[in-house]
Amino acid sequence: MCSHAGCQNLAEGSGRYCAKHDRPEPKPFAGAGRSNSNLYNTTEWRKLRVAALKRFGYSCSRCGTESKTGLHVHHLKAPRGNHELFHSPDNLTVLCETCHRIITNGEIRKRKARPVGG
Repeated sequence: MCSHAGCQNLAEGSGRYCAKHDRPEPKPFAGAGRSNSNLYNTTEWRKLRVAALKRFGYSCSRCGTESKTGLHVHHLKAPRGNHELFHSPDNLTVLCETCHRIITNGEIRKRKARPVGG
């Protein structure tokens, strides 16, 4: 049966919902909207990222998880098109995927809650 409240239709395949109520899985960081996504595809960013990982000892600065893979380099203050802030080593920290998702989702919620022009 469909998991939607009050629906008596059969769920599709191995899913939980019928065709009428099927919902796509939420995507992490949906709505994050990077105004500087092209900067992440540069050699300069890759070098800066590796330097940040080495500086933080390949561990999450929030929870301490250690790993050589699966760590994210996060901007403490969103650069929003500011190239200097984007490339500043002092504006970077290292986070595991879980902590990065928590922090980024909080930032997205704050941006969405702000009044237009605020």
